[in-house]
Amino acid sequence: MLKTIQEVKNLEGKRVLLRTDFDVPLDQKSGKVKNDFRIKNNLETIDFLFKKRVKLIIITHLGRPKGKIVEGLRLKPVYELLKTKYKLPIIYYQESRGEGVKKKVEKMKTGEIVLLENLRFYPEEEKNDSSFAKELAELADFFVNDAFAVSHRRHTSVVEITKYLPSYAGFSLAREIETLSKLKKSFQRPLIVLLGGAKIFDKIDILRNFKEIADWILVGGALANNFLKAEGYETGTSLIEPEKIKEAIKLLENSSSDLEANYNSSFCVDNCKVVGGEKIILPCDLKVISKKRVKTKKINQIKEIDQILDIGSATIDLFSKILLEARTIFWNGPMGFFEDKRFASGTEEIAKTILKSKAQVIIGGRDTISAIKNYLSEMKKRENIFISVGGGAMLDFLADKSLPGIEVLKTQYS
Repeated sequence: MLKTIQEVKNLEGKRVLLRTDFDVPLDQKSGKVKNDFRIKNNLETIDFLFKKRVKLIIITHLGRPKGKIVEGLRLKPVYELLKTKYKLPIIYYQESRGEGVKKKVEKMKTGEIVLLENLRFYPEEEKNDSSFAKELAELADFFVNDAFAVSHRRHTSVVEITKYLPSYAGFSLAREIETLSKLKKSFQRPLIVLLGGAKIFDKIDILRNFKEIADWILVGGALANNFLKAEGYETGTSLIEPEKIKEAIKLLENSSSDLEANYNSSFCVDNCKVVGGEKIILPCDLKVISKKRVKTKKINQIKEIDQILDIGSATIDLFSKILLEARTIFWNGPMGFFEDKRFASGTEEIAKTILKSKAQVIIGGRDTISAIKNYLSEMKKRENIFISVGGGAMLDFLADKSLPGIEVLKTQYS
């Protein structure tokens, strides 16, 4: 079991080092934060610590500067958002280590909040460096990890830091672990898994795991191209991973489901027909661009010059009907190239279906959240929908891989 910072008594006046996940998208023109979903996710822990009258030191990262100072990845936009939109009494230091930072932190007053600079400006952060961990630890009395999205990374501010400070989970991280654990162990059937996005490599392990426990796995996005290729269909100039086709074939083998026997369910929409015998369900029509024109074609009509960029209307109807029968839904990955409005309808229509569902729903992944940003506020109001901040961390957890940032928190109190 994870211990949360809530279990620590007499926090007032203590210095708390809080690892957040403020890796947010920035507008290229204005430099301002485009989407503050991840920031909002850490506010519960920040608010709790602020009310406990601690001296709060926030550490985080932004982007991938590769151990170098990149002016466009400084945390000033995050600081300005926290100060103006959320009215936090926060100070921003443009460093994360050194005597200057140490002296400033020593002068902090009870109830003050400090945001240190992007941790990934320092190459030691991604090397899980002990000397950097000791420097960070000298700033505080306690460490709190509330950054689930990076807890699969063996980084200094996630793993090594816990060797030098009493370490606890924040509210967001604890909630992620609790919710995702239920998906693995105590879900209600039918369990429908909806997977999309670009790469099969990222999802092989989770496909293997869910192939064993899910009732149906619906596959869209560029991920589906690999399976269509494995089935012998033409995919034209679409994105595929040739080296993963054999893996796709293995996943499709013996991909049977007893859902029809258990629930007496069958679906037929236009030219898409699925009965309970198939567990991995692929699109039956696709939206393509062909000679600069957008067309919807059945899977057996795709030509060499076509590029698949979204699921078609019949597939949307089919997937939606199946999803509305679910009692548990897990969704990771957009259904198409949502950045182009012409190919966003697959993802958006699925989002609308999710809002109609009474099932317990878990949605996660950076691209997924970006693709459904217009529906997020409504989804957050629904008690049956959980939006995970994790991408790789979430997939690793559900694939039963070890998350170093979680394991060190467990071992501290085992």
